[in-house]
Amino acid sequence: MSSFESGKRTVSKPIEIRNMTAVAAIALLARAFPKCFFILETRRVPLKVGIRADIIAKLGAEPTALQIALQFYTHNKIYLKKLVAGAQRFDLAGEPAGIVTADQEAQAKEILARRLLKRKQARQPEAQP
Repeated sequence: MSSFESGKRTVSKPIEIRNMTAVAAIALLARAFPKCFFILETRRVPLKVGIRADIIAKLGAEPTALQIALQFYTHNKIYLKKLVAGAQRFDLAGEPAGIVTADQEAQAKEILARRLLKRKQARQPEAQP
């Protein structure tokens, strides 16, 4: 697998291509559903549980590409921080469609904590023998 240098870390091309594909798909979703999907991360809102099936029904989107885009969108740091118990979730029309549960909030916090730990560990110099 080929890779290239990006700053201090090596990034594999397949991951970068996957991310670029996800960004392009998010742009299409934002155009198709402007009251639900937002390119600007700070405008993103919790999405309805099961929204993937709604998108497939409306657009006939390819499930694998859609799954990658939705994972990229919903695993964004700002999106995860908006998953607070009791927060409103929204459907494709931008209408209320459920609320964030305490379990969903806990899962989001766990993802963020794992990322933080991973970053801290990456910053620590390796022990020399």
